[in-house]
Amino acid sequence: MKIDTDVLTVLSQAEISGKSLTLQERLDRNLYDRANRVLEAIGGWWSRKASAHIFEADPTDTIETMILTGKFPGP
Repeated sequence: MKIDTDVLTVLSQAEISGKSLTLQERLDRNLYDRANRVLEAIGGWWSRKASAHIFEADPTDTIETMILTGKFPGP
């Protein structure tokens, strides 16, 4: 499935540290919702306490693949 260009831009600007991904700017609601759906689809969830999306494992490779291909990883 294709990922919108503006969502890919948000992902390319995000900071990943270990298992957490932090968006670097405050997004309008529509863009945040679309970025959040992508992050949830790859296993992330929002942690208010951490102010970041948290993953079971480091999401760097998955995020980089999405940015390079413009699609979700997989077949």
